[in-house]
Amino acid sequence: MDNAYAVLSDYDTMDDMDEIKHHTHNMQAESTELQDVRLFNEINLLRLEGFYFCLDPKEAARRTNVKYEFLEIIKRPKTEIAKRPVIIIPNTRYGYPSVLAYKVLQAIMQKLSWFSYPVPDTVTFSQRELARLVGRNSFGSANQQEFYNAIRQLSTTEAAYWFYTKVTDEWTHQNIRLLITDIWSGRQDRITRCSVQLHPSIVESLNNRHAMCLNYARMEQLSPVGIALFKRIFFHLSNLYSLKHTKNFEYTKSYESVCTTWLGGLKVLRYKSDIMRDQLGRHLAALKQTTLISNYEIEKNSRGDGFNLVVRPGEGLFQDYDNFYVKHWEIERDYHKAEARKRDELPQQLVEKFYQNLYHQGDLSGMMILDKDIEFAKTLLAKYTHEEVSDLILYTIAAARQKKVDMRSFGGVKMFMNAWLDEKATKAKRAAMELRESARQRDQRIRDQYDFWWRDEVKRLRDATSPDEIAALETQATEKLLADNQDPNGFGFEFLVRRGVDAFLATRYRVPEFDEWLAARKAKVA
Repeated sequence: MDNAYAVLSDYDTMDDMDEIKHHTHNMQAESTELQDVRLFNEINLLRLEGFYFCLDPKEAARRTNVKYEFLEIIKRPKTEIAKRPVIIIPNTRYGYPSVLAYKVLQAIMQKLSWFSYPVPDTVTFSQRELARLVGRNSFGSANQQEFYNAIRQLSTTEAAYWFYTKVTDEWTHQNIRLLITDIWSGRQDRITRCSVQLHPSIVESLNNRHAMCLNYARMEQLSPVGIALFKRIFFHLSNLYSLKHTKNFEYTKSYESVCTTWLGGLKVLRYKSDIMRDQLGRHLAALKQTTLISNYEIEKNSRGDGFNLVVRPGEGLFQDYDNFYVKHWEIERDYHKAEARKRDELPQQLVEKFYQNLYHQGDLSGMMILDKDIEFAKTLLAKYTHEEVSDLILYTIAAARQKKVDMRSFGGVKMFMNAWLDEKATKAKRAAMELRESARQRDQRIRDQYDFWWRDEVKRLRDATSPDEIAALETQATEKLLADNQDPNGFGFEFLVRRGVDAFLATRYRVPEFDEWLAARKAKVA
């Protein structure tokens, strides 16, 4: 597949279409039911998947070269054809990402989606949870090794491609690994938990709503090829539906392009019977069962030198589009209306809270609340948050009882304002200390990430260095340790020699120091 040419259709880049901004949506107010089944798929990641993963396990096993180069050709509706290179560099130890790595990525994205926006950058899986999310019934030693290898593929495979930033409407060339950390926990020789951190560019783009929303309940029983087809077909059908406003339409895609750009380099077959019987037929039939599509065909293209995939939307497509894109707008509008009403009612609610706590009385029926109390509550809300005023109320009542002050009206809060502010300042100092500690821990995590990265880089250099050169460096490291009066028979001497060789390799090949690495990382995110 080296130098393969990938051709995307007119609607393959959502950002090029002003008409379908529906998809870069804000989904903060959806129902619990929809939150449970939705999967947010970042659009740059959707474009990359067809190159990054090889969904033919036999072909993936044959991909042993260090670098694979592709060309992404995008037909933009309003401008010229854009050609962008895509380079995938798999780790020689863990291999080219294939079927299981693809399943694991879907599990990561699905779990991120549970949190709604803003999505976090890190998720943790227990052994049973990860097995369940990728369709495994057990997590024995063989499965553990396979999961470990798949996640390491996501952590070590490098991708160089053009990344679209929705906020700035700009394309930038980025070199990324999908996962920047993977941390494992276990007992003895058994893995029990894994924590993974997604690349910050993808997380930032997700939180900027450069994403589409998919119904994971329809996808989870599909094969990896079926999932890849589902996502691409949903993307294109929903785009067309948003433009046509009719259910009577179809979508056509070059079969060759489906194999090379959607499905990780599946072999392009010559005969329709082979395509349907041995390759795509069962996956398309499974899509029809999900009701995403109502019908599908593999037919000769107009030139007669290949085939096209033709699909027609099913009721599942219209239901999901309605739930995730149409009803969402109505829910969000109603949500904002409700929030405005809540803000208008807050002053009275706070005054009621004061008297309920003062008199230990939940029901204030028959009690008259003065307008001046409401106005005073409004002035407090102009300076402090709802939570802060609530805290002031509880503080006032407790302090009044402790000092045996006969508190009768909401205006009495003024008496304890200064004392509350002093306590608030003390809490702020404590919070600042906790924030500094949190920052220290964050800095340590970044330092740990650098250490993981540095070890991977040196390991790659060591693997690429000839045994004779390694032996020469070991001799050099040994001589240096002996010159520093290190005992060659002492505990850990071999480890020190290995660290010395690593340091020589890092210096020779100019592996960035921490500050340089951190600056480059920040520049990528900026």
